[in-house]
Amino acid sequence: GMLTMIDRTIKFRSLVPMNTKQHIKYYRALDQIVCHYNQAGFVIQMIHCNEEFCGMMEKVKQPGCRH
Repeated sequence: GMLTMIDRTIKFRSLVPMNTKQHIKYYRALDQIVCHYNQAGFVIQMIHCNEEFCGMMEKVKQPGCRH
């Protein structure tokens, strides 16, 4: 499998190959992608996901933010 993200601003697609569905591995992959954007000077304000990942997003959600 894979974790993929498509930025709505600059239309950049990120992809991290995944060989498991363990949450910790997805958190690391998400961190890898977010770090890439942060290093380029971008700030992630919102992450949209499908129902499969909504439960996982509670751990990365900042207080007062929607997912």
